[in-house]
Amino acid sequence: MNAWTRRLTMPLAIALLSAGCATTTSSPPSSSGLPPSGAIEQPATDAPAGTAVPAGPTSSANARPTATSPTVAEIARLQALVTADAADANAQRDLGFALLQRVRETADPTLYAPAATAFETARRLAPDDALVLAGIGGLQLGKHQFAQALAIGREAVALSPNLAAARAVVVDALVELGRYDVA
Repeated sequence: MNAWTRRLTMPLAIALLSAGCATTTSSPPSSSGLPPSGAIEQPATDAPAGTAVPAGPTSSANARPTATSPTVAEIARLQALVTADAADANAQRDLGFALLQRVRETADPTLYAPAATAFETARRLAPDDALVLAGIGGLQLGKHQFAQALAIGREAVALSPNLAAARAVVVDALVELGRYDVA
């Protein structure tokens, strides 16, 4: 597991519940289900001082553009790896996590579909990777599919009892289902 994956899998409980707001432009997904590398655009950062940013669904009229996210670059890097070798389970898994991170940064739910595609491909390639299951569980939590997240989280814990991300999925799902004593 690389440093990027470790950063993205730290307590899903907190990360999935806090979605940031940023301006994005998205394109329809490609035939592979993943957005083209240029489809996830970052906000402009070169507006002159005092320039008003047009109001949009996630910005106010007087807001200054935010700094770009390193997640955009990481998604592009991982998409290149997946394009070069679609059988790279780790790249597929990491792409899923990077797309979930971008959802948290932008609150753009259209990124759930390509994240799901990446996770499902990784699951098919590496069925015993508990981290893939934790990613799928995190995606389900984000989509409020709590019962499914609980089932997949328990499957991940069975594969890797010490994986914190898997346990976080289980606890989050139990809390969202109102099963506080078990959580």
